[in-house]
Amino acid sequence: VGWTWTRLLLSMNQTQIRAWINCADYDKQTLAGHIDLQIPEGSLLYFRQEPGLKNKLIGSIQMAKLMNYSVKDRVWKCSYDSQFGPGWRPPLLG
Repeated sequence: VGWTWTRLLLSMNQTQIRAWINCADYDKQTLAGHIDLQIPEGSLLYFRQEPGLKNKLIGSIQMAKLMNYSVKDRVWKCSYDSQFGPGWRPPLLG
């Protein structure tokens, strides 16, 4: 069984948070109030290792980017390849 990569993007501005998963339509939520999120320069972003993997993060994180601006659309192209085609849905967990 090979690994299945999932593309995930969270974008937040002062009034909204948006989420995109692979090439599916995104979900948009209005935030209560006005959010002023300030991340200090030099901050670090941590990822948790998947349970059961012997080697830390091998095969878990392909690429991670932290941008200092909000986006209105996904930052990758959807070519509808065999892995992320229009009928693709994330596997159920549980």
